[in-house]
Amino acid sequence: MSPRGRGRPVNFDQTAREQYLTAVASGLPLADAAATVGITPQWANRVAATDPSFHTARDLAKKEGKRVRAEQLAHGEYRYNHHGCRCGICCTEASQARTERRHAAAADATAAEPQPPPEVIDLPQLAPGRGPSEAPPLLARAS
Repeated sequence: MSPRGRGRPVNFDQTAREQYLTAVASGLPLADAAATVGITPQWANRVAATDPSFHTARDLAKKEGKRVRAEQLAHGEYRYNHHGCRCGICCTEASQARTERRHAAAADATAAEPQPPPEVIDLPQLAPGRGPSEAPPLLARAS
């Protein structure tokens, strides 16, 4: 008969922590990395809050995972605009896309129908000798 331990059995032991950190460093989101070792993301957050060495290791794994995910993005305008990639492919595609948008906006502006000039309306003139202070008499008074 084996000795019976007290409390909850450990389900996030050292090997599970290493697997979790490897999954995070490979670019998986935290929730998916937690699911690979059979825990919830909240459990990993709790361990990180109570264990400073795991917290530091997880931060390093998160940085590595972010770098891996950025490398997996296709080169193009999106990577140029949102990830700061300045390679030749990204610069060329971003420049071409900007040029196409400018030409499309210019074509839309010239293709719009011209607006007719505003219509001039003749305003009634005051009778000669009558100034603005001399208003016509009121016909009825409101009570």
